[in-house]
Amino acid sequence: MKSVAEIVIAALKRGKTNAEALAAAKKAHPYTTMSLPTVNWYRNRLRAEGAKVPSDREAKRRK
Repeated sequence: MKSVAEIVIAALKRGKTNAEALAAAKKAHPYTTMSLPTVNWYRNRLRAEGAKVPSDREAKRRK
């Protein structure tokens, strides 16, 4: 089973919004304490590392 962080990172790389990424993590790990600010931290870290991850606003517009 993937960790909560792995699920969130994979969802963000697929262009999901922060809320969608968190929902995917909570579906697999219902008792996780991860929150939206943490998901946003992962998004910002991925972008800083050069990954082609849209901002949360851009992901929302694509939906």
